[in-house]
Amino acid sequence: MSIRRLDQRMVQGPLGLMKSIAIPDDGVYVIDLGAPVTSGTLELVHNTTPAASRPCGKVRFRASASPLCAVLYQENILATRTVELTGTTGPDGTITVSSTATGKLFVENRSGTPLGFTLILHQAQAPLESL
Repeated sequence: MSIRRLDQRMVQGPLGLMKSIAIPDDGVYVIDLGAPVTSGTLELVHNTTPAASRPCGKVRFRASASPLCAVLYQENILATRTVELTGTTGPDGTITVSSTATGKLFVENRSGTPLGFTLILHQAQAPLESL
């Protein structure tokens, strides 16, 4: 199991806050928003995955009281939860995105292979200085 936390500031791009990441199989990437966030979206754009299985998608989240995480669109294997992910929490063979009441987002790779993504964070309604 590998857990990686957001260790550098996300870059403000034309589409939102952006960061390229790599997640090993059975690994988790954690985005600590620094405070509860009532509304936002997180987009996952593949950037190192073989053409036949490029998981990507966009989820709407609430990372505050009564957390919510719902798929807006997906390609291939995207699931959502509202618990802290550890690397083997979500279904095997999927990419799972989760939000928690503590202002954190989790991206878990259970696809069976290491994956690379560009994360794009949109419309987060909280101070983002901690990113």
